[in-house]
Amino acid sequence: MKKLLLISMILLSLVLAGCQKDEPKEETTSDNLTNQTEQSNEDSLTPTDTIKPQVDEESRTKIKELESKLENNDKQIEELNTKVDSLTDELNKKKESEKPQVKPTSTSSSKTYYRVVAGSYTTKENANKKVTSLKAKGFDAFILSSNNKFRVIAGTYSKLNNANIKKDMLKKSGFESFVIK
Repeated sequence: MKKLLLISMILLSLVLAGCQKDEPKEETTSDNLTNQTEQSNEDSLTPTDTIKPQVDEESRTKIKELESKLENNDKQIEELNTKVDSLTDELNKKKESEKPQVKPTSTSSSKTYYRVVAGSYTTKENANKKVTSLKAKGFDAFILSSNNKFRVIAGTYSKLNNANIKKDMLKKSGFESFVIK
């Protein structure tokens, strides 16, 4: 495409400069020779008439040179593209081999839960008393022990808003509570 555009531009510039091809010449005969002599007396030769064939030949030569250069440039571009492709492949292979292996994690451990804590006690007896009083008012509750502490959980929720609603319900019923993540 570039080659055609360049050739078209060169030809257009030659046409604009007045370098069009000569018309085919007639065979030289004695009659034609006398006619030409008479015509040459009537029409004097201008300098462009003698230069025209030279310019045409020079233009053709330049066009051929430019076409040759374009072909060479196309070959070089193709070679460079091939090199870029091979280097890109090598780089991708190297990146793949250097990637750290990612271990899949279970989705349940990454999910966040919000717990409504109605009390935290150092003895299991006190935690049981709190569970009994919560159940007496209609709330579900259980004991979760960790680090020698006993937490009374009144609910576990995946959304913070739901945990806060439960906390407000407990407060209306006279139970202090808080939400943990």
